[in-house]
Amino acid sequence: MKGDNRIPYCQDEFLQDVTIALGLRFIHHGPLSGFASEVDFCTHEGEDFERLSIFARPYYGVLMNLSLWDDGTVWFSASSWSGDGVREYEVGFYPDDEQLSAERIAEAFHDSAPAAMRLCYEECPLPILRRIWHHEGSVKITGKLRSAKNRVS
Repeated sequence: MKGDNRIPYCQDEFLQDVTIALGLRFIHHGPLSGFASEVDFCTHEGEDFERLSIFARPYYGVLMNLSLWDDGTVWFSASSWSGDGVREYEVGFYPDDEQLSAERIAEAFHDSAPAAMRLCYEECPLPILRRIWHHEGSVKITGKLRSAKNRVS
């Protein structure tokens, strides 16, 4: 994640609002060592969507991803990475609340950084992330934590 740390311009008003809220939230209170972002267009089931993806590194081999689409869909994930750049563990979900405001998304993403840091200690951040994002639905987990006592199913 080297290079330009500016959040790109989005065409969709919802995505613009999110970029502004993220910028305001992180300009003075950013618990990140770096981030990268991109805007692109994708097609799903014959429909075109604008997508904003934010990749944030809180520190110490942890990566957070926030992807948003112009239809209001939100994806959040937190991953741990080895020194070799290999993903070891990832937990991610589509938050339940379909009416997340731009400010609420920025707040939840900001508050997720300390929780994601638990991955540095082989602790699953899922219980805390569920509270932050008010998520009770399904979760995608990839990989395994080395410490059996810290695994979450």
